[in-house]
Amino acid sequence: MGGWSWFFAPFALFITYSILPSLTEEEKKQVMDYHIVTSNIAVGLLWVWLAAVTQMKELFFYGFTCAFACHLGMNTYIRLNYFKKYTEGKSMIISFIKASAFILLPGVGLNYLNYGSMLNIKSILLYAVSLLISIFAVSKLKKYMHYEIVDAGSGWVNAGIAFVLSGFIMLIRYFN
Repeated sequence: MGGWSWFFAPFALFITYSILPSLTEEEKKQVMDYHIVTSNIAVGLLWVWLAAVTQMKELFFYGFTCAFACHLGMNTYIRLNYFKKYTEGKSMIISFIKASAFILLPGVGLNYLNYGSMLNIKSILLYAVSLLISIFAVSKLKKYMHYEIVDAGSGWVNAGIAFVLSGFIMLIRYFN
């Protein structure tokens, strides 16, 4: 539907999820079932489908990459904070850097290569703020969610966060 570049963000999410840092023994015992995988890709699938239907690929590519970057940031934060026992601040910083380096910034480059559109600094900062908000949201939700247990409920909460933030990015981009 979207072309080869649309494969990059989900591929980067699933390849880098379990590395940098590697999984702990406790994490290896957890089962990633269909519901967890679906909750991590659902928002991206919605954006790629809408891009194909509306032919607004450039616009939806921004939301698409933002959604996957948010998922990588949130997943990494949970792994670092719960299983590696990193501090809040260290978990947030590493999660932000990892999601930016592996999905957000390459997504900006792919958008330029495919659609000839370069984001201005304001848009890139908006992307970064959305990513930070997703990580911050998970850090606050951990009081109510059982993120140490891989389950569909927490996966869909994270999908909701990614949906709202990536949709917000596209609305701002559309009206600017």
